Amino acid sequence: MHLPKCLLSITVIYLEYILHSSCGKIFTLYEGLHTWDKTRAMCESQGQQMLRFKTARELDIFNLFLEQWTSETVLTSDLWMGLFDLTPNTGTAFVFRWTDCTSLGAFSKWLDIEPNNKGLENCVCYTLAQWYRTKECNKLYAAVCENETGCWFTEGEGQEVLGLNESPTTNYTVRACKKSCLERNSEDSPCVAIRHDGSFCRTYTGSYRHLTVSTPQLPMNSQSTVYLKRCYEAKIADTTPSVPQNKYYNKVTCDQTTATSQHGSTTTQLTTTSHGMTSTSDGMTTTPDGLTTTPDRLTTTPDGLTTTPDGLTTTPDGLTTTPDGLTTTPDGMTTTPDGMTTTSDGMTTTPDGITTTPDGLTTTPDGMTTTPDGLTTTPDGLTTTPDGMTTTPDGMTTTPDGLTTTPDGMTTTPDGLTTTPDGMTSTPDGMTTTPDGLTTTPDGMTTTPDSLTTTSHGTTTTPEATTTDVYIASSMTDNTTSQSDGVTSALTTTYPCGSTSASGFIYSSTNANNCVCVSSATPSEFEMAQLIKALILEKHTLSSFRRKKTSAKDDRPSAKSIGSMGIVLTVLPFVVVVLLDCGRVIAYLKGRKRIWPLTKI
Repeated sequence: MHLPKCLLSITVIYLEYILHSSCGKIFTLYEGLHTWDKTRAMCESQGQQMLRFKTARELDIFNLFLEQWTSETVLTSDLWMGLFDLTPNTGTAFVFRWTDCTSLGAFSKWLDIEPNNKGLENCVCYTLAQWYRTKECNKLYAAVCENETGCWFTEGEGQEVLGLNESPTTNYTVRACKKSCLERNSEDSPCVAIRHDGSFCRTYTGSYRHLTVSTPQLPMNSQSTVYLKRCYEAKIADTTPSVPQNKYYNKVTCDQTTATSQHGSTTTQLTTTSHGMTSTSDGMTTTPDGLTTTPDRLTTTPDGLTTTPDGLTTTPDGLTTTPDGLTTTPDGMTTTPDGMTTTSDGMTTTPDGITTTPDGLTTTPDGMTTTPDGLTTTPDGLTTTPDGMTTTPDGMTTTPDGLTTTPDGMTTTPDGLTTTPDGMTSTPDGMTTTPDGLTTTPDGMTTTPDSLTTTSHGTTTTPEATTTDVYIASSMTDNTTSQSDGVTSALTTTYPCGSTSASGFIYSSTNANNCVCVSSATPSEFEMAQLIKALILEKHTLSSFRRKKTSAKDDRPSAKSIGSMGIVLTVLPFVVVVLLDCGRVIAYLKGRKRIWPLTKI
């Protein structure tokens, strides 16, 4: 039951190891000076190998540790490399091989005068001045061995990363975040650190120095954990392995067969080990199962699958896949791990079928189109703006509050009020209003802005406020005036009920003593003067005029209090003045009494 899961886990771990096992190195410096043979024996006894540089980057990284060792005076001598001449006693040209019998490859860093002295100087050392030089194999130099390892992480709780380029945030787990960082080993900007806050992952890129001796700035941050990626390390061994002295370096045998192929003026030498591994003189290596590796670590499988050192994979039909799962076809179509596809012209399609053009036009599988400014169009042509305004294919527009406008400009509100372009308004019950205020009901009754109403039969009615009913007694005479209680009334000439006066008044009533005068014509100037005279009131006869001359009685306590206070404040000054003068008056009167008898005598 659990065997398939176990096998799957082992397979995943193995694939990750295969992918990253050769990404890094650990260099070990041993104490003392040794011959080339003894150095090789020391390295092999510890499961290591002698120094080997396949690329300029590997050499640059080692130089960082070399400079550190020399600055600390830990290393004061040149050091051996795992490079030697395979044919020291044959010919005049060097045939250099590494200790694993692979050729030198395309990369090397010889001093200008090197290599030289074939047959005498058959081993290669690396100088403190950072050059390759051939030396006699029995010379004594420093021993540095190396292990090819995968990259690893050092953890720092509660820290932040500064001074590096931050990649976009992802919701990866810690393991997925580390895997993504391990896969990014490009020459220019490899992933050098990650930060995880429990939910989100951030990766940071820098230079290869950050993978060795350089550490980015790490201030405190209690909410995140920082994992620094390390691919290279240098250490000094506590003890030096004890191995027998090998006096004959040429005992190192590669057990090879050599073939030479001629291409014009260029000769390529092929070397095959007893294990079936073939290497060319230009550094191309092929394993027995057909896996080919170039000097720059470009790997090709027998079925044509090519992988670069930074994890970029290319199939024989041109399909390219990056370490983070981004796939590109020969025609430029790119697909992300989550299924997002982008064509060479910039057209992007999501797994659920949503398509976006380079200018931002988005189309859903059901045909719904959205422009970058938020304008949405349905397959049947219904267009909606970001503010909610909807337009049908025939041009009818509806606002979010329900106001509808037709192409000819007719507007209808949600409650059914319709307005034409010329300002004519119609209610749902059929009442029509013109721009000048003329209102017409469905039964044909028209009302003007001044409330003059005309029925469909032609009858016109003025506003109630302008209609005057005049009741006139039949016993009154023409142009008489009567006055009662100071009120003057104007009387006009009486006419029999049902007759019409000369000025156009019609008199009608069911009571013989009272007739209602209904005007059907404009009053004359005389009648208007009489009407004005009858309506004028004498001001001195009005009660309001009379009340201005009297004081109204007010029994409220507050009114009484205010009145009493006013009286006190009015009288008090006079009382004070009198009291102040009382003393003088009394003194004056007393003085008069003393003087009075003398005057009398």
